[in-house]
Amino acid sequence: MSVQSGQHGRVRSSVGLAELPYVFTQLRPLTAAKFLSEARKRAVLLIEEHLEALHRLGVLVPLFRVRRDGRRVANVARRDLNEALDLAHWEPTSPQSLLHAKRGGLLCDPARERFIPRHRVRHRLADSTITYQTSIYLNSPYQLGLLPLIREVVQDMRFEGQDRLVGVVPRNSFALHYWGARAARTRDLLIAATALEPVYYPRIVGRISLPREVDFERYDSWRRALPPGRIKRWLGVGNNWLREAASDLLTEARRRDPLEDWTDLLSRIEPGKWWDLRGDARSALDLRIAGELVLRYYDALVEARQAQPLPTGSQGFAGPFGDRLKPQRTLDALLMDFGLSPHPRLVLVVEGATERLIVPRVMQLLDVRVERDFISIEDAGGVDRDISSLLTYLAPQLSGAGNERRYVRYERPPSRFLVVFDAEGTFATNEQRRERRRAWIERLMAALPEERRNELVREQIARLVFVDTWNRRGDSFEFAHFTDLELARAVHDLDRRTDRPSVETMTQALKSIRVARGNIDGVLDDARVPKPRLADALWPTLERKIQRARPRGTARRIPVVRTVMRAVRLAQELPRRNFVLVLEREG
Repeated sequence: MSVQSGQHGRVRSSVGLAELPYVFTQLRPLTAAKFLSEARKRAVLLIEEHLEALHRLGVLVPLFRVRRDGRRVANVARRDLNEALDLAHWEPTSPQSLLHAKRGGLLCDPARERFIPRHRVRHRLADSTITYQTSIYLNSPYQLGLLPLIREVVQDMRFEGQDRLVGVVPRNSFALHYWGARAARTRDLLIAATALEPVYYPRIVGRISLPREVDFERYDSWRRALPPGRIKRWLGVGNNWLREAASDLLTEARRRDPLEDWTDLLSRIEPGKWWDLRGDARSALDLRIAGELVLRYYDALVEARQAQPLPTGSQGFAGPFGDRLKPQRTLDALLMDFGLSPHPRLVLVVEGATERLIVPRVMQLLDVRVERDFISIEDAGGVDRDISSLLTYLAPQLSGAGNERRYVRYERPPSRFLVVFDAEGTFATNEQRRERRRAWIERLMAALPEERRNELVREQIARLVFVDTWNRRGDSFEFAHFTDLELARAVHDLDRRTDRPSVETMTQALKSIRVARGNIDGVLDDARVPKPRLADALWPTLERKIQRARPRGTARRIPVVRTVMRAVRLAQELPRRNFVLVLEREG
């Protein structure tokens, strides 16, 4: 770390923190037992003897030492041992108890006093075997970020005799100096983070923790009315110190963070899930939160025109603050970096409810992923229904990144469209289908910035839209997949009329409709059979056809199988990351 101390020496003593409004309402200091428990979550196993040795070494100097009034404990013990036990084991971690200790002269800054061995603060209650400590050491939660360093130090510790820790034996004198210097500099940063915590911590983690006795309205009014420069003056630091402090905390986090390349994604995750991190990733998070506290404060100074904006990175380099716990890019752009998107790779638009019900079943039968981010199946509700709004919603979104003249990056992976309708209405002829496709391409083009529209771009956009029918004859879905007899039997079984036509009569009626290139809606209306019910009834027949055809290698002769396989190919062709729209031909 390179950050220097405050403008007038070191950042002020930790003792002054106790008098700051609402301090420690969000995160309380940690007792030795709690610190050891949190260390285990970060895959660092320590015992209390380690903490004492680390304190002696200067690597982990507690935030506070709270003195107990030993005489008072002894006096109470003479008349009531239970009351004395409560007094002797009281843990002063609440804001009120720390303020009370400060005003009573019982709160000390261990970094500004000589080291006190733990055995000197252990005492025994009169006429009992019960021991207690006349001084309680408390650590900052942000010191958990030092655990990777602490692990290095602990590896050089030695025990003597029956597990008695006698000290630290560094491999060389430079290591001892290096450990202590890093820890001392970090301490100043953590005091600053603690001072900023009441204002900015809730904004980072998305929740507020207040003791019962604290009125939220009063707290919120204080937080909103706090002059931006007040905390900086209390710390005795300048803007440069704040920038360097944040940079150093983030640098230290990067040094150890196994999830460094995932920080952008971490900033978008619900903060409640952060606490599931373990090991060095969790320690790095502690440092990142501390750094983000300083940066949120610096943002407030910039907004109040009391500081210059933070430097931004250039293309290919994020800069010292590019991995903040604050979203830096849109969610679509971030997910595209990871090859992810909630938007479908391909939208398969079918004409009606029958196709919408059957196609997913065919996909499952063929072991094709039935997930909306892969192939989304949409029911157009009729061949003449306008699907322009769907295209507009999923139209390509461009980012500002790229070479302005030659190409531009997509903000999110583009979705392709495969429209499969019956050859009827405004979709009846090849020319009509080509015209509909041209109109949909123009709709996608219109969603792009005007300066991006040219013939080369249109060629690329055209590769996003495809139009098809179930077979070359243009048969409806039902006629393309089932014989007249199969359809007649299914309708006959579903028809509940007492005077329903026979299967033979219905077969002839369906044959006439097929020859006339019509559809079976009239037959279904007469029988009062909804199309989804017919689709359910027909599915076992289609399923058997597909199962028989697959071993023979003839499954692609079945129109819906052919369509599904084409949809899969189109969905997989385009990459999900690093995808660009070319603006100018090479050469």
